[in-house]
Amino acid sequence: MKKVISLAIAVFSLILPAVAQKALQSKNGSPILLTQWMDLQSRLVRHSSGIPHVAYSRHFCYTAIAAYESTVHAKNEYRSLAGQLTGLDQLPSPPTNELCWPASLNAAYAAMLRYFYASFSSCTAAIDSMEQSQEQLQLRLSDKETVKKSKDYG
Repeated sequence: MKKVISLAIAVFSLILPAVAQKALQSKNGSPILLTQWMDLQSRLVRHSSGIPHVAYSRHFCYTAIAAYESTVHAKNEYRSLAGQLTGLDQLPSPPTNELCWPASLNAAYAAMLRYFYASFSSCTAAIDSMEQSQEQLQLRLSDKETVKKSKDYG
């Protein structure tokens, strides 16, 4: 059973971000965004104490799922994991208008990291800084309404 759980964690932690990164690359964004968020998450793990090591693997897995789900509708050939994972029964449908998928990913990743590391003030400051700088970048590439709608979806 431990081997199955380890394999599932590896799949979700490595493959889903790669798919999300590919979706970002094909739309109005850069795959660097996902890499920067993953780097920040790694730094947060190294600088946080009091969290059991096994919890970190779950943090990476859940965040990878959130990243994937925030960009899954960027390409028609991708399918949501809703209904396929325990506890992930329904997810909101994206708005019918065009979205800025990097802004959606940015919001999803920031929300997940805030959820996991809210008790560490230095972590929340780093998360807020990353989210704001990435949002400013997206505002240069897309209009304000699209970025806001994408952020709300993410």
